[in-house]
Amino acid sequence: MTTNLHYLIAGMAVLLVVLWQYSHQRQMDDRNSLMFRRLLTVVSLDVLTELVSTCFILYAPYSFGVGRMLSNTVFYLFQAILPLMLLYYVCTLCSSRVISTGTVLRMGIPTIALVFIILTNPFTEKLFYFDSTGYCYGP
Repeated sequence: MTTNLHYLIAGMAVLLVVLWQYSHQRQMDDRNSLMFRRLLTVVSLDVLTELVSTCFILYAPYSFGVGRMLSNTVFYLFQAILPLMLLYYVCTLCSSRVISTGTVLRMGIPTIALVFIILTNPFTEKLFYFDSTGYCYGP
């Protein structure tokens, strides 16, 4: 798990450098550039929440149970949103027209279902839970 932490720190550094360079060199007036910047932001936030969640799991005492559950839930939410953002980015690259609302909703249905499962996880413990030994995967 410590190796994972090192990779997360390195990945976060690379993402921040790419985001900073991209923000300073590109004009943010077209849809492709805006969508790429949003995708970079979501990926950076995903790596940041994974870093925080890993630190909570490895180093926080057992009394930080709410912090562990909250950080892990937010991390899972970013993991659920990331494929949808990537799909939207690919759609903006492939077509020059604006994506219709119906298409956006159809692509978002699996993500909405997954977000519902993630948000109900603290009550159902289907994805993950914490016990006296620490982090445990669900059934």
